[in-house]
This record gives sequence, C-alpha cells and structure tokens, in this order.
Amino acid sequence: MKIACIQPQIFPTKKECFADIETILKKVLEENDQCDIVCLPERYIPFIEEIPKNLQKERGNSYQFVQSLAKEYSVNFISGAIWEKRNNSKKPYITCYFFNRNGEEIGRQDKIHLYTYERKYFTSGRDLKLFRNKKFSFSILICFDMAN
Repeated sequence: MKIACIQPQIFPTKKECFADIETILKKVLEENDQCDIVCLPERYIPFIEEIPKNLQKERGNSYQFVQSLAKEYSVNFISGAIWEKRNNSKKPYITCYFFNRNGEEIGRQDKIHLYTYERKYFTSGRDLKLFRNKKFSFSILICFDMAN
C-alpha cells in the first residue's frame, strides 16, 4: 500500500491553503501515480482565535474541497480534521472524512479523545470506526486519539 501524507503550509486564507494542497497533490501524483490513499494533517487551514469562526456546517466547504480532489484526481482521500457544526448537536465535532476514488464519502471519524480546551467547545466521538476498501482496512486516529 502506498500512502501520501501531504503537509501543506498554512496560509492566511482557506483559498491559499486549498491551492497549495492541490499543487502538492498534483506533484505527488505525477511522481507516483500508484498512490492508494492521500492524507491531510489534522490542521491544514488557518486557525482563527475565536473558536466559533473556525466552524463549518456539516459537509461544508472543506469537506467539498477534499471530496472534489478525490474525484478529480481519482484517489482515496482522508480529509484531515474539519470542525463542523451538525444540525442535531449542541456542540460541534472534530471530524475526519474518508472518500473513495469517485469522491464518494465512505465514512467519517469523530475525534474521540478531546484535548483539554477542546472539551469545552466540542462533542467527543464515541466509537473508533474501521474503514474498508478493496485493498485495505484502517482506522483514523485524530491527534490525541493515538495516546489512548
């Protein structure tokens, strides 16, 4: 299995961050067109000190951006963390999505083990999910999830 972990620079705007990610992705796929999965880091867009300003609606623009990359470049993709407010929850979640090569959402993993300040603002996930593909199975651990 070949995994590409993209570590983009975080620019002041999402637009700049998205452009950098796509540039890096193109280079990665030019050098290795047999990549099985591409993964973004937990944080790949700018952070605004006021937590609510970082939130997106469920399946918002970061979701749509990563989904479009998976489809356009025909590569399985893990989104990195997205802070999203869901209609049915009081507090938002820190969520990672997995998309197949067609840009179809296979599933999502909510961060389970929230770090100190995150507990005040976010809802923790409950279960570690197993994602399956024709070639492999895996789980997504978001930051502090690896420590437990």
